[in-house]
Amino acid sequence: VFTSGKLEPETAHKLLAGYSAGLDVTIFTWYKQLMEIYPDAKVLLTVRDPERWFASYKVLQIIIGTLIQQPYAGVRTAMGLGYKNEFLREVLMAQNGIQGRVNRAMLAGKEEAVEVFNSHVAEVKAYVPADRLLVFDVREGWAPLCKFLGRPVPDIPFPNVNDCDYWHVYYKAYIGF
Repeated sequence: VFTSGKLEPETAHKLLAGYSAGLDVTIFTWYKQLMEIYPDAKVLLTVRDPERWFASYKVLQIIIGTLIQQPYAGVRTAMGLGYKNEFLREVLMAQNGIQGRVNRAMLAGKEEAVEVFNSHVAEVKAYVPADRLLVFDVREGWAPLCKFLGRPVPDIPFPNVNDCDYWHVYYKAYIGF
């Protein structure tokens, strides 16, 4: 799907059979097509400070770029994780769709990347009907998310691990740098 740049309804139904939700690049890349295929689906658009997103994503790109190179790719393959190397290469390094726009913008620098981030947020807000969209800042915690999804608020703290500091620690621990 990422290689062709096309998501056909039959493929979507096959890949998503048994799931009630999805997230990240494998879903947001295809949000328009998925909204047509699943007309009752809700869309959660997470927003954050674009400059903090840029810093966090830059570190993530360094991690991914390292993991798909030798010797790490070979070690991961020997551990039975070679399929993840392919996923990282084909999906996260994609050159089509929003992921491709993000990748090209990241190469151009912070200003371009922040513009792509902001334009994507604006595009989603304009495209998705308001009754199907939650624009969500994770700093708001469980309440708006649970209300939107019609679920009870859990008795546990809202998780918060996706920030630049987390990725720096992860990179040092996992990669050894």
